[in-house]
Amino acid sequence: MSREDWNLKADTLAITTAQDVSIQCELMLDGRSYAFDIPDIRPRRRLVRRFYYLLMLEIALAVPCSEIMFILTISCNQLVLRVATIVVLLIFYTFLYLWPNWRRYPPYNYCVFLLTSLSTAISMSIYLIQFGQTRWLHAYPLIVITELLAVALYTKQDRLKCSHGVGVLIIFLVFGLFLVLAYFLGMFAQMLGLFGCTLEAWYIIYDTHLMLCGHHGYNVKPEEYVFAAVNIHADVPKFLWILIRHLVLGPFVMFLELIRNCRTSGIC
Repeated sequence: MSREDWNLKADTLAITTAQDVSIQCELMLDGRSYAFDIPDIRPRRRLVRRFYYLLMLEIALAVPCSEIMFILTISCNQLVLRVATIVVLLIFYTFLYLWPNWRRYPPYNYCVFLLTSLSTAISMSIYLIQFGQTRWLHAYPLIVITELLAVALYTKQDRLKCSHGVGVLIIFLVFGLFLVLAYFLGMFAQMLGLFGCTLEAWYIIYDTHLMLCGHHGYNVKPEEYVFAAVNIHADVPKFLWILIRHLVLGPFVMFLELIRNCRTSGIC
């Protein structure tokens, strides 16, 4: 075989290999695209801003609720109280997720929103008890509100894309500014303990994408911002199940499949 034939074969192999790699990348990245239930960008982003404002109102209720809990001085075991709160909320949110249509229209949508607002305020207050009655007690809800407000203000323009990466960047920029402020005030370590507020804001923007793209089957209309705000809470059980399935059960299932596939293979 001549040198020219070898060069041609090498070029062909390189092209084929590059094509195979690109196909694998497309398969790994899931090239499927999901259309929004609301095709027009302006009413869709207006819907997002409205139910983000409602979520901010819910989170703000945790401030007076936590003060009331400190006045009452709850004496029961905090761990038992948190576990019981999580179990009750998961049962309540699962019910809202499985039967969503009845809470779509008034007056039921307002009643359910009131219940979720109270549950959010109480659960967040129970979480904040561990920090004690200090001046940094209300930093957690304040940071979450600021993060959601920054994302909501970004959606007021329709020229730039509001992607998931942009939302995460805004969330961490806001939290970073609070870290800088805490550093100059000598409370940097306490602020790091509130890192969970970024996860809560991230979940909200993540579930916003799923809800508006029809993953949950809600088919939200532009005027159903109260219904959309409740959906953020109702989707929590499914989100937790996805995490458990992929992070906890996923490696165990892969290990069982590995054993099953290798049981008839020759060793040597």
